[in-house]
Amino acid sequence: LLFVIAFFVYRQKRIKDTLSHRTSKMFEMIADNSALNERIDELEGQKTEQTSRSSSILRERSSWEQSSIASIVDGKRYGCISNFMKGATEENVAPRRKPLRMKKNQELIKLSLNAESWRFVAYLFFWSMVILAITLTKTIAVGRLKAGPEVEGDQCGPFNQDTPGKGLGFDFETESHLMQTFGFANICANWDYTPSREIVAMFYPLFEYSLLIY
Repeated sequence: LLFVIAFFVYRQKRIKDTLSHRTSKMFEMIADNSALNERIDELEGQKTEQTSRSSSILRERSSWEQSSIASIVDGKRYGCISNFMKGATEENVAPRRKPLRMKKNQELIKLSLNAESWRFVAYLFFWSMVILAITLTKTIAVGRLKAGPEVEGDQCGPFNQDTPGKGLGFDFETESHLMQTFGFANICANWDYTPSREIVAMFYPLFEYSLLIY
């Protein structure tokens, strides 16, 4: 009987300790959940604040970029050709040498050129000249050379060759002066005869001076 009573008391005490332990654990978990919820709320508040701050920064950046792009477009719109032909203007990129004998506060005349832009322009004028010469030769000069001189037997100008004969017309592709002399014709044959020769001569300085500037 004493053994049963002792076991019963021990059993009740064990159950009470277990319940007490579980209760304390439950309260600890509730406290931890409360702290976790507070931390989550704090982080969400910080996230909201950062989001609003980022949105504000993005709006300011977008406004700044739009104004910058507008200013760049306006600058290019009114000065694209001058900027294309103008070289570097920054002193640290292209430092200018100053005269040895220079007075104090004396102003200098500065001229900057973009060499590669001038080379591009020179090539553009050259191939435009070539296209013009080929067009004039194919459409006008070839037919005139084939027909012969306007005055029969005239040996002046291009009609002075022994082959096919002086004062006779000839085929531009096979009997030109270059073909007769060297056996082949280069691109220059396209501005050897009237009217291509005279018109191309007026166009040629555009290419010549652009290349000289380069």
